[in-house]
Amino acid sequence: MKLIYSLGVCFLAVLSACAGFQVGTEFSSGRQALIEGKYETALGHFQVAAQQDPDYVYGGLLRQGVWSYVGRTQYLLGQYPQAQKTLEQAFAQPKNNDLANLYLGLTLMRMGDRQKGLEDIEVGMKGIAQFINYVTEAFRYNIGAFWDPGYAIRTAIQRTLVMTSRDNIDWQQLIADGEWIGINFEREPDRANAQQIQDLQSQRR
Repeated sequence: MKLIYSLGVCFLAVLSACAGFQVGTEFSSGRQALIEGKYETALGHFQVAAQQDPDYVYGGLLRQGVWSYVGRTQYLLGQYPQAQKTLEQAFAQPKNNDLANLYLGLTLMRMGDRQKGLEDIEVGMKGIAQFINYVTEAFRYNIGAFWDPGYAIRTAIQRTLVMTSRDNIDWQQLIADGEWIGINFEREPDRANAQQIQDLQSQRR
């Protein structure tokens, strides 16, 4: 009986590992497609990953739930009502939700709710800037040295926040800036990791 029980436990563990691998593969394919601008392909992969594991979280320093990715991709495809619902769902996962905030704000703005959209955009942008500052300070002797080294993302955030404080906001420019900040913040961990590897290789030569 104990042998049968042990075999059953092992079998379940193997199934769980296989399922986790499948989710990770779907998610990785989706994220690569997202970064390449292939949004329909990305959404398909993210939706499959979310169905298989609704609690899936991606990332090392920057940890984000799968629903954030589904919602952001829906936004990029112009599926605003679906994006709003999904992004609000993303907040149930207690991970980094700065991008979810930003894209929820962009979504609401696209749907005509400028005031609430502006509030969420400002919260998201401030959170992104604070997160980058945290990484560059807490990990300044390793990976932090390679995050936003030219201050491009943080400068764009500062410039955009100044614009939002004015009475005559350029709404189209605000949306464009928000989208640029969103996709570049998503790319930053990959860019920083690649730069760190390149730097280490250069030191060994």
